[in-house]
Amino acid sequence: MDWLIVGALVFVLLAVSVGVYYWSTPRVPRVRNVRNVDTHALHTETKTVSMKKTMATYPLTAREREIALLAMQGQSSTEIAGQLAISVRTVDKHLQNIYRKLNIRSRSELKYVLRDMDAVDM
Repeated sequence: MDWLIVGALVFVLLAVSVGVYYWSTPRVPRVRNVRNVDTHALHTETKTVSMKKTMATYPLTAREREIALLAMQGQSSTEIAGQLAISVRTVDKHLQNIYRKLNIRSRSELKYVLRDMDAVDM
């Protein structure tokens, strides 16, 4: 075989294996834009009074908090839009902003992050 073809096949095989590894490993949401957070305490679920105050500084707007709580309860974007009298696209945009601000990718990770926080303090 030609060495160029062998090199291309090795590259493709490596890229596929890295992709499979990346998408198959569980992700723990990382905390962004929060100062003085003890990450070990976040992941071991030991909350202190100072940590609750720090976690309350998530940069979510009131509407984003409302939509995040509804999404955490398992409501679809359509149900949230109907309940809040806004469009589905607006709900999806708010969810994108929430995911970006909390550095997460899905509703299941949102549940994980919000479960670890007091919903009132969010």
